[in-house]
Amino acid sequence: MKKLLILFLLASNFSFSQDLSVLKEKNGFRNIKLNSLVKNYKDFTETHNSDEYITLDDNTFIVGLSKNKYELKTRYNTQINIAGSEVRNITLSTIDGKIFEIFVDIKYSSNVLDNLKLAFGKPNKSYVQDYAEVDYGTTPDEKYTWEIDNVHCTLSNGNLYNGGDTNDVYHLRYVDIKLKELYVLRSKKNSLKKNKDKQKKATSEF
Repeated sequence: MKKLLILFLLASNFSFSQDLSVLKEKNGFRNIKLNSLVKNYKDFTETHNSDEYITLDDNTFIVGLSKNKYELKTRYNTQINIAGSEVRNITLSTIDGKIFEIFVDIKYSSNVLDNLKLAFGKPNKSYVQDYAEVDYGTTPDEKYTWEIDNVHCTLSNGNLYNGGDTNDVYHLRYVDIKLKELYVLRSKKNSLKKNKDKQKKATSEF
């Protein structure tokens, strides 16, 4: 009986690691691959509304590098579905022309989470807000994380604003950790330089 239990546990761990290996092998969303050149994806266009606030480890904020994001040309009318739910938009974040983050907005449905679990197995981390902490009429916060080596995938719920309407969505995010760290490092240096330039200008006025 003890041997059977050990074999079961080993098989469970093997199955779990095999599922995560699919995430590593896919290395992105469908045909969009992390660490690939954004110019290879002709359905995307550069967006100038690309300033992003990055939260650092000490909970301070810096502004990320601008002009690094690309959106699907057919956003809000993508004709793409996941588990029967419409994909509203896809955004690619890049550094040196390489994709370090794929951000997918999907119409909210529990089928999306169920299918992710089928594809990649049980999440490494999960959080669901307690209903006692939720304001009336709002949905509990959710966040699920799958991670293996340099590839992270997260699913969280939120809102998407479009033409004055608010839609409940799932945010699906794929990240190349090493490239994201390089992006944050360059953003820090850029932010520091801007602050020094502002300080120099302010000093010259007095």
